[in-house]
Amino acid sequence: MRTLDEIALSYGTDKSSLSHNYTKLYELYFEKIRSEGLKMLEIGIDKGYSLKSWKEYFPNAEITGIDIADLKQFEEDRVHVLQGDQSDQTFLKKVSDIQGPFDIIIDDGSHINSDMKASFECLFPLLKQGGLYVVEDLHACYWNKSHETGEPIFIDVLKKLIDDTNAGGKSGTADRSHDNDDGWYAQKKMPPMTWWEKNVEFIHVYRSIVFIKKYPPEYNSSLFNKDQHYLTVNDIRPPTHKNSTIKRALLRAARKIKRKIKK
Repeated sequence: MRTLDEIALSYGTDKSSLSHNYTKLYELYFEKIRSEGLKMLEIGIDKGYSLKSWKEYFPNAEITGIDIADLKQFEEDRVHVLQGDQSDQTFLKKVSDIQGPFDIIIDDGSHINSDMKASFECLFPLLKQGGLYVVEDLHACYWNKSHETGEPIFIDVLKKLIDDTNAGGKSGTADRSHDNDDGWYAQKKMPPMTWWEKNVEFIHVYRSIVFIKKYPPEYNSSLFNKDQHYLTVNDIRPPTHKNSTIKRALLRAARKIKRKIKK
């Protein structure tokens, strides 16, 4: 089987190592699930090179592409094409109802901030538990004239997701929803966790591309310690950094020398 980059190069998609070089990152996340019967959605079709690439790379997947233009000519076995605006949340929900729920969603559409935000806020909740949501070409968020940069830009949405991934400080467990099982949560009397705080497992930001994962369904309270005080620790001083230890030793040696000089 060809690698994703070999496939991308052969079809001419700009995801390849000759252009954006996203293929090396995609394989980090997709290689282990390559043979599974996935459902994938890509926003933005252009010349159809990407759809062909995904079809070959995922031999058992159903690939859906949407575009504001009518590009039905790119439909083929296991590849479905629907026409619509990525900012139209009614349309997006219909796509999810018909072709989803999706395991993977990739936004390679208009790169307009308002469109990216609208698509993400609509589709991430509809993504399968454990699924991945990817947004390409984040550098375009900063292009004010051609891509309608304004406030907030989509990068600000991603910054907010960092808070959500950390549950806004409400929970200290490496889990997304079981706040009442967390001694820290009980101790601090935190407010309820939001839907986003409960559902965003990670956000991995690379140059121009981000991978956002939704928590898998198997995460449940039975996997975690129920002791309300299991996070409580004694007041222990943090370990001394090696450089600090050396510094103190040098200071002690300097003092000894000074004392000898005075004598």
